[in-house]
Order: sequence, then structure tokens, then C-alpha cells
Amino acid sequence: MPHPFKSWCDPVRRYGDGYDRIAKTFIRCTLPSGRDASLLAERARESSDWDYREIEAGHDAMITAPDALVEMLVEIGQGR
Repeated sequence: MPHPFKSWCDPVRRYGDGYDRIAKTFIRCTLPSGRDASLLAERARESSDWDYREIEAGHDAMITAPDALVEMLVEIGQGR
């Protein structure tokens, strides 16, 4: 199903002072999926606000590589 375009255009609204203290991780799925998130991935990789990770899986990593994804998520959670 196509992703709604408006979700890419609507601004994210942040309320309060806590946003900067929230840990943020970008997980890039490296196998082709018909969509290329390289611009978003590069922004996350270059940002000091984001942790950047890669997983060798397609967009549905929770289906095609569930063990690797869970391992990564647990590692991320324990590192915070």
C-alpha cells in the first residue's frame, strides 16, 4: 500500500522541554524494498541527535529478520 504523502509534509510538533532528552535511533533496512530512504538515513547518520544503525533486511524486518531486529532493539534499549 502506498505511504500517504501528507505524512512526509506535515510538521512534527514538539511540546515541552523533554524532546531533546528523548533517545532517537534510526534503523536503516539495507536490502532493496522499492523505496529509498537514503536521504533520511544520511540526515540521521550525520545528526548528533540520532543513533544510526543498519540491518540487513528489507522494509519488513520484523517479518524477514525478526531475531536480528529483536537483538538490535534490545541492545538499543539497554544502551540507554
